[in-house]
Amino acid sequence: MSPPIVQYWDSESPPDYIAALVETFRSGNPDAHHILFHRSSAERFIADRFSPREVAAFRACAVPAMQSDYLRYCAVLALGGIYCDVGYRCIAPLHTFFEGCGDGRLFQRPAGQVVNGFFGFAAPGHPLLELTLETATANIEKRSGDHVWQATGPAIFTALWWLRELGSIEALRARSREALKGNLQPAVAALEALAPDCRRLLQATDRMTLDPIDDVRRWLAKPEADLPYKQSPAHWVGHESPIFRDDVA
Repeated sequence: MSPPIVQYWDSESPPDYIAALVETFRSGNPDAHHILFHRSSAERFIADRFSPREVAAFRACAVPAMQSDYLRYCAVLALGGIYCDVGYRCIAPLHTFFEGCGDGRLFQRPAGQVVNGFFGFAAPGHPLLELTLETATANIEKRSGDHVWQATGPAIFTALWWLRELGSIEALRARSREALKGNLQPAVAALEALAPDCRRLLQATDRMTLDPIDDVRRWLAKPEADLPYKQSPAHWVGHESPIFRDDVA
């Protein structure tokens, strides 16, 4: 049986070009349990599996990409399996994803950023995802970060992995200033408040595989043309309105 595959689109009926990409994951992995969450089903899932705190955090995400970030951490933490953004085409079965990778697989860009658009954990309840969700929740509650990338996005995986390598919050903060112009600061502050000791972090990452970003091409391809949703002001790259909602219960 192939691992679960999790994806997200904010509305129940995605546009045809997204539906076509999602279908490549379904048809290419017929033995996998595929779930395309939308805003309402994601909230129900989080309410069923987590506490009111996580539900409130999800509701406070104003940007679809931010909702997607938060849902992916919750869903893969609860279910195990693979998350992939809907902007990709599946070109090879994902049953090989966990071969030779221990507890899970992440991907890193040449500059060191660890991406969160495609990742997988072989089993539910992994401590690295627990730390990731704790950090994202804290950032949302404190309204930390001006961009989705900082608050709930790849900055969190990046900060956790760099903290593992560097061994201290002080060294992580310095590398963030030097390499990413301080863009990891919300995640750094949240991790400092959570105080994940190095032993916990080492345990969380000890059996994880970190592959170069080009390795995603074993399973995924990008569409030849830029996708319309990535050019929309609603997409996180160009999002100009506040990324947090304050009108939530």
